[in-house]
Amino acid sequence: LVRFAACFRLVQCRICELAQRLAMVFSASVVCMGLIVLAGVMLTIYVSPDYITSWVLPYGQALLVKHLLMLPLLAIAFSNGFLYRYKIKKENNFRPLGWFRAESVIAFFILLTTAFMSQQAPPP
Repeated sequence: LVRFAACFRLVQCRICELAQRLAMVFSASVVCMGLIVLAGVMLTIYVSPDYITSWVLPYGQALLVKHLLMLPLLAIAFSNGFLYRYKIKKENNFRPLGWFRAESVIAFFILLTTAFMSQQAPPP
């Protein structure tokens, strides 16, 4: 049991080190995220020029859900990329893995919504 606990701590430490390295890399992805958001806005204007009235259709509702899911994703991504970097430097026992998981779950639901939208007819 003692060996298992020691191995678990070692694995947990390695995962924490990996999370710290990933937090440093995420700051470079801000430009990519900005381009993705810009492309999404341009595509929304092109596909659905009257955004608010498209909410009546399943495609418009899915687009609204997707945009609403983007807000917490951007907030969590900002905190993972910038705020936690400083917190990790100050506190050795800080583990941001829960936030990385939350970001992954939200991203999964955004992709699921996008898959649903690909099967729906866009508004005329």
